[in-house]
Amino acid sequence: MSHILAPVDLEERIGWGVNSLLGSLDPTQRHMPYWALRWNRGLGSFYHAGAWDWCHDVARVLHGLHCASQWVHVDVEQPVWEDLASLQMELFDDEYLPGCPRDTDGERFVNLHNIREASHAFRALIARGHNEAEEYARKMVRKMLTAVDRQGKIDLAQLPGTVDNYTWHPHMEGRAVDALLRLYRVNGDDACIELASRVSRYALEHCFGPVGALLPAAGLHGHSINALVAGMADLARFSADGELMQRVSDVYRNALPFYHSTFGWSAESLGKPMTVRGEANNTGDLLRAALLLGEAGFPEHYEEAERILRSHLLPSQILDVDDLADEEAARDADDLRVSRLRGGFSFPTPSDLLAREEDNFVTTDVTSGALDGLCQARAYTITSDAHSRRVNLLVSSEGHGVRVESQLPCNGALQICWDPGRPVFVRVPSWVQGSIVIVDAEGEARAAPAVNGYLLLDSGTEAGACDLRFDISEHETQEIVMFEHFHIRWRGDQIIAMDPPRDLPVFRPMFPRREGR
Repeated sequence: MSHILAPVDLEERIGWGVNSLLGSLDPTQRHMPYWALRWNRGLGSFYHAGAWDWCHDVARVLHGLHCASQWVHVDVEQPVWEDLASLQMELFDDEYLPGCPRDTDGERFVNLHNIREASHAFRALIARGHNEAEEYARKMVRKMLTAVDRQGKIDLAQLPGTVDNYTWHPHMEGRAVDALLRLYRVNGDDACIELASRVSRYALEHCFGPVGALLPAAGLHGHSINALVAGMADLARFSADGELMQRVSDVYRNALPFYHSTFGWSAESLGKPMTVRGEANNTGDLLRAALLLGEAGFPEHYEEAERILRSHLLPSQILDVDDLADEEAARDADDLRVSRLRGGFSFPTPSDLLAREEDNFVTTDVTSGALDGLCQARAYTITSDAHSRRVNLLVSSEGHGVRVESQLPCNGALQICWDPGRPVFVRVPSWVQGSIVIVDAEGEARAAPAVNGYLLLDSGTEAGACDLRFDISEHETQEIVMFEHFHIRWRGDQIIAMDPPRDLPVFRPMFPRREGR
């Protein structure tokens, strides 16, 4: 837990996520991903989950590695890439939908849940110059368009008989909106935008109420709902559709809190009984939605994004493994479970890495989704448009000719320097009381208030540098999450201590308890 007060290094955290993804691969099965590594009253073993390792997790690994490669060096040997690419492409036959043999009878099946995964995988492969992936991506999207009318309603009779087990729209094709937008950005296929628009239209009509309330048709899978909302925000951004962005903001504000905490914990399942078992890739998608809404002109969502990042997503990454040990008789790196799992994610409670004494400790698809969230956060730390450059998340970062060194949450201090260009703004959190003190390169200090949540540092016409200083107050809150009371101590946006309910088991807590409790 020593890292709680340490400054955030997002690129280091992304690198650890890559470590866990690569550690999840089974070299004895063409690098087929393991589903998870169990915690069984102590460190358990990696295990496979059958067909879903292939039709779901191969794509997830490709997606996570591709996202990370935009920010860190991803050292993957060519045979590993080739195995993953082959496994992904082998899911497709002349139906042009992703399917594989069912565990029970060996018959081919297609689950539309994995349209999102396949779109993500195609994006990763196309970016690496895989021509067959580009061809199959176009055919898959067009196959789906034949079955989805202009209002987004799906007609399963228009799809092959191998498609089975349809549940709710968000749990199936609806969750693919974000992946379709990302796929479009590498292949330029307008059919991706058309399909994303149709399924978004259906979701807003049937899954969410007029002011964004969650309706039964949204289903029970928190991750799929969050992915859909993040995707619709990206679609609104792409199409410059202010009305759609407002609808998405309403959904974010009025539907998602039903199964989220204020700091980003997100329930795995909305089914009964609802429990405090969360899912870190839900949090990754919630973070992505908040970032997109922040960019759309709602700076309060950037503050929520930083709180989600600092106080749940990062603490739920498994880094503290000093009490665990690799096998003394390990033959090679493939046996080193502790070394391989570090940097992974799974199903945390608001306060603990484990919800149950026998649970997954790291889970491959969850790690990929959480890593996606970390990469998106890195992309939005500093943004730029035609008018200005903005520091949105107060973590150390560099981009668009602006460099930030952050001492948060230990100290309220930022060192910022910038190259000539457009004006430079810095987001000021609402918890900062009074004016921020700006100390320029000559040591002269002045107080400056924030305007609309941002502080103007400089017109940007010349290079410059300054320090920002402000007080960080600590306070305590109580929050009810899934009918359980949690007592929380904060330092700015950072949770520094948390007391879970007395009757909630404690296995591997993410935070120390409050002092004197």
